[in-house]
Amino acid sequence: MIKLKTLVEAIHSSINQAVQAVGNQSIEQIKYFFEEIPSPLSKEHEAAEKKIKQARQALAEGKTDVAKSLLQEIKDSNHQKVLAPEQEMTHRPKMVAMAYPGNTESGLETFVAHVPLISLVPMAASQVKHIKFRCDLEVTSNEDDELLVSFPSAGSEASSNSANTHIEIIVEGGETTDGLKKLIEGYDRVLRAQIPG
Repeated sequence: MIKLKTLVEAIHSSINQAVQAVGNQSIEQIKYFFEEIPSPLSKEHEAAEKKIKQARQALAEGKTDVAKSLLQEIKDSNHQKVLAPEQEMTHRPKMVAMAYPGNTESGLETFVAHVPLISLVPMAASQVKHIKFRCDLEVTSNEDDELLVSFPSAGSEASSNSANTHIEIIVEGGETTDGLKKLIEGYDRVLRAQIPG
């Protein structure tokens, strides 16, 4: 026998883990459709850091004019000392080049469209919406009036002060988020602009 509170806490923890696993799967899908590239800010940051090292070296060698010049270049470039994590990397859509025929004045020609992969492959979005967990439990109480539960063993009869209980958990698929829908619509517009007619 375990306390009902302990069982409910275990179920709640399992639900949280399931929700987190679904979220992690969505992040993995983003990695499938997009590739990370260093952002322009990241490249500027690296260049500024290199100039700072050069300025330190120039000061160590007594070349104050060179150090001042390097530091002025950094100041003029509006260099940020610290980049936020989202400023370091940019996600670029993975593209595929697809040839397709098209009629022109000179006859049938082949055109090439650069298509974002996310426009071609349906992206499944999952989320935990409703949970239904069903099991038979033997419920009793102890001398402190705490509810205790146990899973009845096969063929056992419930005692006179116990009852069978049912809890149900249902996991359903979710809809695509509005942000993802708008992103895909934007890529679809770019694709349509590449295809004449």
